[in-house]
Amino acid sequence: MNQRTSRPRRLILLGTLLGLVAVSLSAAGCSSRSGRRVANGSIQANFAVMNNSAGNIDVFVDNDRLGTVLPGQLVSFDVIGGTRPVHIRESGGALIYFGTYTFYFDQLLRIDYQTGLSNLEVTNLTGVTIHVHIDGLEVADIQPQTSAQLVVSPGFHDVHFRERGNVGLDFQGTFNFPSPSLSGGIQLTYGP
Repeated sequence: MNQRTSRPRRLILLGTLLGLVAVSLSAAGCSSRSGRRVANGSIQANFAVMNNSAGNIDVFVDNDRLGTVLPGQLVSFDVIGGTRPVHIRESGGALIYFGTYTFYFDQLLRIDYQTGLSNLEVTNLTGVTIHVHIDGLEVADIQPQTSAQLVVSPGFHDVHFRERGNVGLDFQGTFNFPSPSLSGGIQLTYGP
């Protein structure tokens, strides 16, 4: 065998081997997707969402859409372990940050969603948009002279604000957030 024919064969073999490794890792759950829908009560389920609102909701983890939950239904998902942000989107609405949670392979995390839930109210008294950061993750933009109701996962979290156009974060404090509810929670005001 001469060198000209052995080199292309090596490249073909290397390409085939790399393809097999990629397919194997993807099948083992090592792809870029954060999770998938599974049957309720499945041994694989480690995340469940109950939709107590009147409309459909879409569930996102790490900005990956896991699925839709119809009104009055509980849907289970298998999420790759680790600390990940959860977002909810009501039909036709914008993504709503619903907290950052730690997912374990052997524990079920359940979220009960209802329209109007919050545990943080941010009021912006300035003339510029502010960005709200929870534990370093930007979760909302608050327009000038408005307020917004937000949901933060229960427990201690750092809160920062950043004015649009600025690079630096303004530390507001570390707060112990209660469970989301239809009233109450932490109220923060930004401005003069």
